[in-house]
Amino acid sequence: MNKQKGFAIPIIIAVIALLAIGGGAYIYTNNKVEAPINTPDITNNVPTTTSNNIVGGDRDAHGCIGSAGYTWCAVKNKCLRIWEEKCETTPINSGPGDKDGFVACTMDVKQCPDGSYVGRTGPNCEFVCPKVKNETTEWKTYRNEEYGFEFKYPLTYFLKDQLAKEEKAVLLGDKEFPKPDIAPRYHSPISVSLTNEAKNTAIINNLVDKVTSYIKISGVNAVVTEGKYASYPGLPNIYRAKIIIIPEKELTIEVKESYANEISDWNSISVTTTNIISTFKFTK
Repeated sequence: MNKQKGFAIPIIIAVIALLAIGGGAYIYTNNKVEAPINTPDITNNVPTTTSNNIVGGDRDAHGCIGSAGYTWCAVKNKCLRIWEEKCETTPINSGPGDKDGFVACTMDVKQCPDGSYVGRTGPNCEFVCPKVKNETTEWKTYRNEEYGFEFKYPLTYFLKDQLAKEEKAVLLGDKEFPKPDIAPRYHSPISVSLTNEAKNTAIINNLVDKVTSYIKISGVNAVVTEGKYASYPGLPNIYRAKIIIIPEKELTIEVKESYANEISDWNSISVTTTNIISTFKFTK
């Protein structure tokens, strides 16, 4: 009996140990929390690419790739890099064995003195205005050695030299002077007369709405007074006039709109006077 009890005790202890180990394993298995696996986050290391950052993905309306340094050149009608090729017209000259050269000029225009418009042309893309003939080249010349001046006047104009007479003037007009000589100045829209300060003051005082400017005639200072006046009997209407005084030479150039009871073409007579003045020369 005592031998059986001695044998049973180790068996019981073994069973209890197995139960303890099995229970612990069960509890461990059911309460186990898996630790997260630490994997490297590579999403932040891979650059996100968009069409704006891709070379070639930023073409403009002309197809030029800005990210590659290309911009549109309208003159050459193509995309280019300005540090490699200038956006300007460059003549392409022909040479031995070369094909015919050509020039692409800009499409701007220029107004010429004669009122016409021209575009750029030639190998240097220059504006070439038509040559305007100087109409004074073939004009007649009046010269006065005594008073030391000369000027040109239109072929169609009539001239009456009254410097040695009471008028003390050279009279010019587009109509023939009447005969006999009756108040020839009255029939002259343009006159070049000897003058003095008192006479000039009297003439200018007759003007209203005066405007004064200063010019040089053949290098000599002149005073231009423009206004309106009626200086002759029978001409009640106020008309335009221009008085050009050259004090140093004691000469006065007078231009008037109305003469011999007629109204002249003021624009035409003014242009003619300007051209006459451009031909003035003082010989002493």
